[in-house]
Amino acid sequence: MSARGLKTAASLAIIMLVAISVPVLADINEPRDYSEGMLIDFGRYDGVWIPAEKGDKTIAEVLDYSCTAKGYAVVKDSSGIPESINGVSNNSVRTWTLWTTPKDSGVWEKQNGLPENLYMKDFGFVTFAFSYEGYTPLPCVDAEGRCIFNDGTLLRAITLAPSCTEMYYAIHGIGGLVGTDLYSNYPVSISDMRESGRVAAIGGYTNPSYEKVLGQSPDIVIGEASIGGHLDVAKRLRSTNVSTLMLPGSDSIDAICRNIWTIGQATGNPENAKAVTNSITAQLDSILSGIKNTVRKDVLLALGMLPSAFTSGDNTYMDDATKYARGTNIFGEENLGWFPSSAEEVKDRNPQVIIIVSESAVTTQAEYDEKMEWIRNNNPQWAGTDAFKNGEVYFFSGQAADVLSRPGPRVCQATELLANALHPECFSNPLPKYVGDDYRDYLTVSAGW
Repeated sequence: MSARGLKTAASLAIIMLVAISVPVLADINEPRDYSEGMLIDFGRYDGVWIPAEKGDKTIAEVLDYSCTAKGYAVVKDSSGIPESINGVSNNSVRTWTLWTTPKDSGVWEKQNGLPENLYMKDFGFVTFAFSYEGYTPLPCVDAEGRCIFNDGTLLRAITLAPSCTEMYYAIHGIGGLVGTDLYSNYPVSISDMRESGRVAAIGGYTNPSYEKVLGQSPDIVIGEASIGGHLDVAKRLRSTNVSTLMLPGSDSIDAICRNIWTIGQATGNPENAKAVTNSITAQLDSILSGIKNTVRKDVLLALGMLPSAFTSGDNTYMDDATKYARGTNIFGEENLGWFPSSAEEVKDRNPQVIIIVSESAVTTQAEYDEKMEWIRNNNPQWAGTDAFKNGEVYFFSGQAADVLSRPGPRVCQATELLANALHPECFSNPLPKYVGDDYRDYLTVSAGW
């Protein structure tokens, strides 16, 4: 297999590992470091953390202190709840709401008490969030329940997964990155610097080397909480006073943006993280505006073309990107993440479009025709769908496969590519039926970083 094929195969293997992995819970007996302060959550991934000693102060007192420290004008109602902070005022959809977490948990709970009667020391974290129905404030802890805020001195970083690398790079550039997993290959400069030794290779996706990580003297190590190997290394590193950040699953575009926000906070660069999430939401809005009058199409999202291929259900990044692209995942009601599908059920659900993330390169019409012939001969159920009969089968390989399979800041590129496949009439440069390392040629809104 070519080097490119190996990289793509590794990306698909990562998805499957995440699909079948079971998150390991943090040891509840370990002490948890809860920083003192208040979060002002303006919504849309715009949150500001203001350090403040809790002491015997009420929430009302710390709110006043925080707003004064940041220069925010605040208007309160008779109960002491803000009606407006820094010009962001209640409306018919969103209102300022008080949220707190218990001391032993990072889970937000709406708080109905009066701020002047509630004491900061009685809670883990406190935020006033510009909330709407169903909103959850921005996180203050990582997936293990550890505080994400710091004094901004975490300069040397190691990332344990390609998605973590891409999110870190989008915020910081190559600057403080001193190590990555072997499969982080975007931007290309990451691979080049790893080959030159400027950035260390610290192991595989599931089995990072504790010794290689520690040998780089990192200030912070960023990994995924769904991978046991990441949690094991993180636990050992904390015994040497190295900070760790274990991210929850990026199973939606919202989760991706929250993880970008979290990395920005944990690495002392919240403003750059805000700029990244602002860019993502603006690009998604632009993509949506170009396809808003289209009719949704039924889509199969598959890793490979075997009859039992892993396919996307609900709670995956690709499912969410497909919704933004005005498609309907045929398995979207299956709350299973990635799962091996039944070819008969695919035929019964009869997708109009099939999206295949391919581990082998498909870069010519001859290679595409060969793949289609293989499906015709070896997967007759898929061949019996409208998508196959009408030639609406798309292969994404190489870098294009990475874009679709990696939940990170290139989510807008994935969404635009999917939108182009589903609604080519809306694009000046319609997507061919096979896309690889040339995927950027078909982007207009989301050229990205």
